[in-house]
Amino acid sequence: MWVNMLVKYGFDEIIVDGEFYQVQPSFRNIAKIDDVEESYKIIHFDHHSVYKYFEALFIVNSCLDKPLPDKFNIQMVDRGYRLKAKNPISFGDQLAIIDIAKHCMLHAVIGDIDVKSSSSKASGNYKFNVYEFINSAQDKRGLGRSKEEALNMSMTEYIDAMRTAYPDEFDKEDSGFTEAELALWNAEVGKAH
Repeated sequence: MWVNMLVKYGFDEIIVDGEFYQVQPSFRNIAKIDDVEESYKIIHFDHHSVYKYFEALFIVNSCLDKPLPDKFNIQMVDRGYRLKAKNPISFGDQLAIIDIAKHCMLHAVIGDIDVKSSSSKASGNYKFNVYEFINSAQDKRGLGRSKEEALNMSMTEYIDAMRTAYPDEFDKEDSGFTEAELALWNAEVGKAH
């Protein structure tokens, strides 16, 4: 049974053609994506393109309890100098898929957290590794969660649990990423675009 109380952590549901789909931006599901940074770049920095839509669809299907209907899988045919959709879907549906993908990346990778205004320097050498967060959530010195519980957490939920477990380390004024850290991360993943 789907419980809607975890919306704060990014877990929600969508309805497509009268059927319910559970949105689960958990560490388990985001681990299905080989290159998280590349996926983030494509859905945030590419102009609207078929590649952006395909990447968004992959992210969304990775974070759903079941794949979306086949009507969302656009088949492309070669028209000589460009590809053309054989079974196009509406622009509104494409934008909805991209928005859901951004929602999943926000909650699974970045965490929906407060941004502190600070001028502290950020390191540009960080590469997102979902397994570090899964292991940290399981560590007895950290959250002490079971493997199953750790796999099913979103980044937003992880950060909130760490704030609860270590309130002195995460006071409201000094929590989350600095504006400089977020700007650097966005610049790093956006370099190719």
